[in-house]
Formats: sequence, structure tokens, C-alpha cells
Amino acid sequence: DYLAWKVRSLSNFGAKMKLDTVRAKGTEHRVVRMATRAVPEFVGWRELFYQDGAKRVRSEALSRLDDLGVAVWVMDDGNLKADPRTQTPRPSLRLYTCAFEIEDQERIVGFFEERYGITPRITRADDNPYLFFGVEETAVLLARIAPYLRFDDARNSKAWVAKDIEIGPERGRWFVPVTRIEEYI
Repeated sequence: DYLAWKVRSLSNFGAKMKLDTVRAKGTEHRVVRMATRAVPEFVGWRELFYQDGAKRVRSEALSRLDDLGVAVWVMDDGNLKADPRTQTPRPSLRLYTCAFEIEDQERIVGFFEERYGITPRITRADDNPYLFFGVEETAVLLARIAPYLRFDDARNSKAWVAKDIEIGPERGRWFVPVTRIEEYI
């Protein structure tokens, strides 16, 4: 699955899966997370994203993203959701960017315009901003990053898990936005 692939990919940096408990909306959830040890190789990356202790998105960081980097970003911080009001099962993408200031989000929108020719909208839900990609924009982006999307082999389906994986019989939607993509690209 995706998390196992990510841990394998970063294993030379001491990446490991660990069980954790998170509290969301008054409920505790058991989750699996990935963690690495502090390594000097990450210092430059941290400096690229943090200025004066605040997480920022600089043009230099965005210019280093390739399709694989965007795919990992989408799998980490995004989810696909079909609009139940429409007849089409084709989804729209939400890329959660709530850690960033509005000017950073505008810079991210510019990145997607320049790199992919698509313009996501900055939208809010429960006072948390995210980038919303319409159905057509989502199809364009998925077509480009599809070779890099990692699938959940345990479910024997083409699905990706974009947030922490909750353990147990009940899976909270906030923690496990799982979507089949084979029919969308």
C-alpha cells in the first residue's frame, strides 16, 4: 500500500511505521503514521519550507516538484470525491493546504496553472482552506500523475489512501479518504 511504499522509499533515512492515537472532534482514533529520524539531508528541505518558524511555500520549492512529487503530495494531503448531485461518477480533487497563508495558496494555484494548465479554486470548509479542482481539472492532473499513484494492494483494488490509516472496524472519513481511480483517468 501507499504508506508501506513511502516507508520503503525512505528506509535509508530510518523511516518506520508507528501506531499512534489522534483526537479529532472529541473522538480518539488509532492510526498508523510514518516517522523518520532527524537526518542532516532534510535540513535544506526544512529551510526551504520554514521561514522564521512559519511554514511557507516558496516558488523555489514548487519549481522542484515533478509529477512524482505532486502525486505524493496528492496522496498525502488530498482526496477524491464524486459529487452526489451529478450523474457522473467522475470525482473532483481536494488538496488540503490549511497550513499555508493565503499568499502561499495563491502561489500554489499559480504553480498548477503554469505546470498543468489548470486552475484550482481556494475554498474553505470549517474555516480550513483547501484547493478545489473541478472534475475536468482533476482528470487532467490524474492523467499526468497516474504512473506514480500507489495503490492499496491489500484491498486488491486501484485505490489510494491519502491520510492516516485508521485501525479497527470503523474507518473515519476524515482519516481515510479512499477512492477508486481506474474509472476516472
